[in-house]
Amino acid sequence: GGAALAWLLRERIRRASRRRALTAVAILAAAFASAEAVLPRDISLRARMGTLFTTEGFARSRGDMWNAVARAARARPLVGWGPDTLKMVFHAWAPPGWASREGLGESVRNAHDEPLHLLVSFGVAGVAGYAWLLAAAARRRIRTCDAALAASTLAFLVHNLFSFGTEGTAPLFFLFLG
Repeated sequence: GGAALAWLLRERIRRASRRRALTAVAILAAAFASAEAVLPRDISLRARMGTLFTTEGFARSRGDMWNAVARAARARPLVGWGPDTLKMVFHAWAPPGWASREGLGESVRNAHDEPLHLLVSFGVAGVAGYAWLLAAAARRRIRTCDAALAASTLAFLVHNLFSFGTEGTAPLFFLFLG
């Protein structure tokens, strides 16, 4: 009798987890659809995705920047260059004319890719610490089956593969991790 009850409860929990996951996916899809409806056509997600494989626009800009930041990170792989130093070291690895082409003056302050920015700032040691923090939070989310917080955390992480946390978003992310 106990084994049958355990099996029934396991199935009920599995269905509830599936419903939560589907709900989270539906919320994310609604958020993307809303953003597409509200954003001007030239900066919409669709427009940006359209420039990914061209020789101009988003792909060239980010690609050149990411290559330069990766070269800077390779120069000091263990501990990086330190917090908020990218602006000072970027120009040594940037392609000629990059900053004036992008209209940014002489340098960049952020890699527009959180893991890459952590690598150039804090090295492998910093990336490992960040990965440990994320893994600990993921274990907690899995145990508590909190799909909404897990989905919002995942959305922030995916966003930060192409951008960076701001004063408006990063505190919420770390609050959700807690």
